[in-house]
Amino acid sequence: MSESMRRRWTMVAIGAGGGLALWGLAELAPADAVDDKLIAGTMTAVAAFVAALLLLIGPLAGRRALASAALLGLVSGGLMLLMLARFDSARDLLDAGVHVPVAMAAFLLSLPFLITAAGPGWRDYPALFQESWSLIGRSALGWMFPGVTWAVILLSDALLDIVGIGALGRLVEWGAMPLLITGAALGLGMAILGEPRPPGQPHLVGRLVWLLAPLRLLAPVVLAVSVVFVLGVLVQGFSGLFVGYSAATVITAVAAVAITLVTLVAGQDDADVPENTVLRGAARGLALVAPVLAGLALAAVMQRVGQYGWTPERLMAAMLAAVALCHGLAYLVAVLRGPGWMARVRRANLWLALGMIGLAVLWQTPVLNAERISARSQLARALAGATPDGRLAWELEDWGRPGQAALVELLAAAEARPELAGWLGPVEPAGEDTTALQAEVRAVLPLQPATASATRDAVLGLMRSYELQEVLDNCAERIDAAPGCVMVVADLWPDTPGDEAVLARNMGRWAALELLAPERDYLVRVHLRRIEGEITDKQMRRLIVDWQKAPPEVVPVRLNQLGTGPRGLFAAP
Repeated sequence: MSESMRRRWTMVAIGAGGGLALWGLAELAPADAVDDKLIAGTMTAVAAFVAALLLLIGPLAGRRALASAALLGLVSGGLMLLMLARFDSARDLLDAGVHVPVAMAAFLLSLPFLITAAGPGWRDYPALFQESWSLIGRSALGWMFPGVTWAVILLSDALLDIVGIGALGRLVEWGAMPLLITGAALGLGMAILGEPRPPGQPHLVGRLVWLLAPLRLLAPVVLAVSVVFVLGVLVQGFSGLFVGYSAATVITAVAAVAITLVTLVAGQDDADVPENTVLRGAARGLALVAPVLAGLALAAVMQRVGQYGWTPERLMAAMLAAVALCHGLAYLVAVLRGPGWMARVRRANLWLALGMIGLAVLWQTPVLNAERISARSQLARALAGATPDGRLAWELEDWGRPGQAALVELLAAAEARPELAGWLGPVEPAGEDTTALQAEVRAVLPLQPATASATRDAVLGLMRSYELQEVLDNCAERIDAAPGCVMVVADLWPDTPGDEAVLARNMGRWAALELLAPERDYLVRVHLRRIEGEITDKQMRRLIVDWQKAPPEVVPVRLNQLGTGPRGLFAAP
């Protein structure tokens, strides 16, 4: 077997093995035998290891690639576990939406430094420039192989299905096959892209920077648009721009494009700089305008923060704008220092890349805990008497354990300060008649015990029309011919008057358990969880069916705490 074929089979085995490992770990999650956060951290480590190995084999020798990929996989998995500690389950972290891109950025930005460290050195900018764009090209082109593979499989299945042969479709959907096929195709694609070309034939990925050269021609256009934008801000004022859009997002994106174009024009060294004086001048102009754009983006974020406080999304936007501002200021200083500014831009890019890796790592540690920062910010606004928007309780529930702790404090404060009620949930809009919808829900919603209709009606009466419609839709999601919903009424909070209702719903791809407590004109909402181990969707669906047959037993929790009230400390068994 030739060296090329051995390399292809090795890469196919790595990709297929990675897909098989991820499938096996995913299968452990519903079994409830292993904590889902540990599974998510392990899956992150495996995915990072396999992806790094596929990208590093070729640029690095086999053993060096294996060791570097293993190190990056362990670090990525460990950082993911640190972030997961903020949440009760891995799904809560995924629902937050802002954390996975940061983890991917830390992973991807580290790869060029690992490659160049084994060659000319991690501070060699031309090598970093080439390896960075080569990795981007190989990643993008490598993923085309799984895409083409699946297109062929799906088309073949559709063709065979015409004549009543559905075996292929059943085979590729079975168990681990989807991930196995995807991993094997990705490995084969990466192997082919990394093979040397015959003399005189340009290497596709090796010529990626050449292929990107036409993008440099956009520099004058982006410069003109940016200058017009800045002049518009000076003439009209900030409030008149981007009506209906997020100004910070738009400006940060334009600043990122400007920074990328400056980097492309600066090239990997002085010999790579285009001779076109228009492009050189446009790049210099973009280097001057980039800090202005980034500063405006950061100002837009901080304006929103001043009005509405921190959220994880605003913290992410502020971080991205700050990164763009650091790039812009570095480029500005490089230009103002005179001739040789492009060389200074290249040197700055090296240290800025390291800074971005560090910032992405900090985001995954308790130092930059976005949920904690946001929860304390919103709680402070509520307690200070800021205008409520009725959504804070929902947001805090999505911000992991820091958000849940802040919600407990807010609930305790609301008992003594009725004006805080608006922070805990929306009041039914005046004029909205939900009587008919309530009747429809009562007709399909199983109730335990059946005599608890007063509490059920109180809860339904405080729901908005779209919420009632959601309950109707969830009840229609059958579970073994049983309705996909049930309401259980019990006195779960003995220190508060009246009963509380637990609404369990089958929501198609997942299930949910939620405590609903009527409080004057709003509903307190708290997601239910176990003291030990997160309840799975499969177990929740089983509870929905079981509770329809008989109400569950209500018993005291086996806990005492040190101190009184919501600030007391307790140890979960």
